[in-house]
Amino acid sequence: RACPVPRMFPQNRCAHKLTYPETLDRIKEEFQFLQNQYHSLKLECEKLATEKTEIQRHYVMVSELHLKGEGWCGISSDPSKDIQGCFAFPFLLGCVA
Repeated sequence: RACPVPRMFPQNRCAHKLTYPETLDRIKEEFQFLQNQYHSLKLECEKLATEKTEIQRHYVMVSELHLKGEGWCGISSDPSKDIQGCFAFPFLLGCVA
């Protein structure tokens, strides 16, 4: 007969009548499993929050550059250098500013 415990929990014992110590062990195992899941999900949320903050910081930087318009593009005798200067964002090129 199939075990009535949901599949998300470790199933190394599956008896209809468990003794008191076995029941406590089973509860401890399930609790540990849930704690591990919680910990890994918490770490993933923290990682995503960090990535979100970094993306927002880059968005603000690009927005500020865009709002400044022509003011942040230097004008020189060579138009190709002007264009390169306007579009050379350190975070896109992998450079550290």
